[in-house]
Amino acid sequence: MPNEFLNPEKVAALAATLAAADLGLTQHVYRDVASDFGQGVSGKTVQIRVPGVTTTGSRPVGSTENYVQGSLTETSIPVTLENEIYSSVPITLDEADLELKDFGAQVLRPQGQSVAHQIDKAVADAMAATSPEASIVYDSTNPRASLIRARAVLRARGVNANRALTAIVGANVFADLAEANVLEPAANGTYHVAGMAVVENTLVSPYALYVMVKEAFVAAVRAPVPPHGAVTAASVTASGMALTHMIGLNIANGVSSSVLTAFVGVAPLPLAVANYESGSVDLVDGGGVVAVNTTGA
Repeated sequence: MPNEFLNPEKVAALAATLAAADLGLTQHVYRDVASDFGQGVSGKTVQIRVPGVTTTGSRPVGSTENYVQGSLTETSIPVTLENEIYSSVPITLDEADLELKDFGAQVLRPQGQSVAHQIDKAVADAMAATSPEASIVYDSTNPRASLIRARAVLRARGVNANRALTAIVGANVFADLAEANVLEPAANGTYHVAGMAVVENTLVSPYALYVMVKEAFVAAVRAPVPPHGAVTAASVTASGMALTHMIGLNIANGVSSSVLTAFVGVAPLPLAVANYESGSVDLVDGGGVVAVNTTGA
């Protein structure tokens, strides 16, 4: 097992932090994370809460009229945890004696990268299932126009003007934007177009173009309750990530293993549109993302 001074919770927290730092596409969707997850009566389904709204009242200043009570209605969206994403690697005797910093660099970092990549891939697959918006015709010589039209579609569906939008694009669409000279440099080497953040990603199709709010998709990540029999184990949340780390021992050959694992479910979320007149929330299926067909196929 790792150096006896290593605390299981600290090891697991470091693993979660390292994995979170390597998330790419998943950073641009809503993450719902929790630790110590046991299936129990809920099975593989978790509930993603939709914030409630209520009505407001008005009366003249100084009035003694009774306040009219509103109601606060909340709802939730069920998401299924489809896969256990894990990394299991043998630990050598030398690695077992490493201090936490070195154990993180040599063992946990590559494991976290692997887990993060698979979560990102699940997000990319969910995005790929989005049907293109038929009203937008893409022109590779004027890609900015498609982003602006996609924004208008989102506003018409009920996305408020104060909500940030992100354009997730593949390599070919990013090239179109660059060649059209419409990319506006922003902080930390990022780009904007017409006020929207532009993110190039290689896990989506080279021809992909999605304009979306962060809550268009959810990555639900649950760190499972460690099984009995692990030499050391902990289930934690840290840095917006949930992971369980275990050190296991194969008594047949005496080889220890470092295991990182999480239950993951990625799904589109309906767009929650607040109706302040009725104090209710209207849910628009797929309303938080606009996919643009850039190939004409």
